[in-house]
Amino acid sequence: MQWLCQLLERKEIWTIIGVILGFGLGELSRIIREWKRRRKLKRALFDEIETNNHLINQKKDNLRQIIEALDKKQVLRGESVHAATTIYDSYFPKIIDCLAPILRDNIHIIYGHLKVNDSFMDQYYSSITMDIQRGVLANPWASYKKQFTDICNSYILIQNLINDIIAQKPQDVFNRHNKK
Repeated sequence: MQWLCQLLERKEIWTIIGVILGFGLGELSRIIREWKRRRKLKRALFDEIETNNHLINQKKDNLRQIIEALDKKQVLRGESVHAATTIYDSYFPKIIDCLAPILRDNIHIIYGHLKVNDSFMDQYYSSITMDIQRGVLANPWASYKKQFTDICNSYILIQNLINDIIAQKPQDVFNRHNKK
């Protein structure tokens, strides 16, 4: 016990204790800031997902109009506002490890479908007009109607996944819990 008293009387030990304490507090401060930042990004991602949920209703209405036009052998342009993907594209890799695997799977599926659907919609008008002019398809109207029906079903799936995420009950889309 006497050695401890002698040790505490020396200035060097207090310097070392100060350095260790300062380093520890600095590191703790960094960890807390990073945790808050990741929590903020996670909230922003969920806000972006909810925004896309509302946007999908407009996209489905646009699809309905395009399908009705195809039934009349008319072509409407398919371009529309793209799904919001800024947070997903820029920050998903930074917060991926703080999300449960099933939630990550859902988010991956949601954004994958959104991007594929937007890409198809962007190319649709030039694609169908070219197919009609070249006579590539026997019935381009039915073919494209089928594709738009598939996209509409994709949007229904996406909205179901989003609603389950909002309810904090994400689906096991890759059957992780059914593996033997």
